[in-house]
Amino acid sequence: MNELELKDLPKNYGDTKITLLVRDPFWIFAYWEISRPSVEDFQKIYKLRWEHTKPAIKIVNITEKTFYFLYIDDAADNWHIEVGKPKTRFYVELGRVLPNYTFVPLCRSNTVTTPANSVSGIEDEYYTLLPKKEIVKRDIIYERIMKELQYGISTPGSPFIKKA
Repeated sequence: MNELELKDLPKNYGDTKITLLVRDPFWIFAYWEISRPSVEDFQKIYKLRWEHTKPAIKIVNITEKTFYFLYIDDAADNWHIEVGKPKTRFYVELGRVLPNYTFVPLCRSNTVTTPANSVSGIEDEYYTLLPKKEIVKRDIIYERIMKELQYGISTPGSPFIKKA
């Protein structure tokens, strides 16, 4: 039998990517990675040092067709974002804000929908209440099984052992 060699997951994968998850009806969570080549390309195109721009996330509310910007810490690779909007579709863009306040997107996330903040009005037929007769029948069957199993299948005197 071969022994498996345990290794830690890598800190990064060399991609420029942002992923968006729903935390609850009022919050979403984003995590990302920006590759070194993406940083170098950005600096060449905009002729600015990375440090002279500010990191930001553009939060896009698809449902209401609105957006806003959130400045984030340069060392961060994830962020909890309070959106305060149940039953709403969002995506985010990770980017940099230039000295002239222009937002330059580096990558765009997947789209998520926050859940409702109330109990669903949908009643599924698979989860309807059982009639009392069915509950009683289920309890009788359960009691029989538990009584028969209390000794174990291989215990002498068990009803499961056939007598010759």
